[in-house]
Amino acid sequence: LFYKISKDVDIDLIVNTPKMFIPFGLCKYEENNIKNKYKYYIDLSFMNYNNNHNINMFYQKITGLDKYISELVRDTYESHPVMANIFKNDNNPYINQIRNNKDKTNLPSTFKIKITKNDEFDVVCKIHNKDGTITTKKNCNLENYINPNMYVSCIIRCNGIWFQNN
Repeated sequence: LFYKISKDVDIDLIVNTPKMFIPFGLCKYEENNIKNKYKYYIDLSFMNYNNNHNINMFYQKITGLDKYISELVRDTYESHPVMANIFKNDNNPYINQIRNNKDKTNLPSTFKIKITKNDEFDVVCKIHNKDGTITTKKNCNLENYINPNMYVSCIIRCNGIWFQNN
């Protein structure tokens, strides 16, 4: 996903999250689909977002971005002959980034972050330590670094928009 700063210049959209709680640790997508074999994600929790200014601001910004993209998708494709059917009954194929845990009402909303890998299925991660040093690890064993019930701040490079049903 790029942010256009001028007619000829696009830059990556980079987001730095506030320090947030990871309730489940590192999660792996189901491997029954070969495309998911080496894909991981983490869920950042909006726990205490009413009491934490930074988390609340992040929540508001992501909610605003979700609303903007959803409206843009609707305005762009509503008149398209094939896509118009998708929008019947107010159904928008854009998937919001903030997930409300509808079946687990005692859990706060979450924000899912996919962990990227390179073409050799290596996970390359940069770990920013408390002392300011940065450790870069190739073929990083994420299970050693991302555990349930820990707090992290993530640097996210937005690389696309997800739609349901293709």
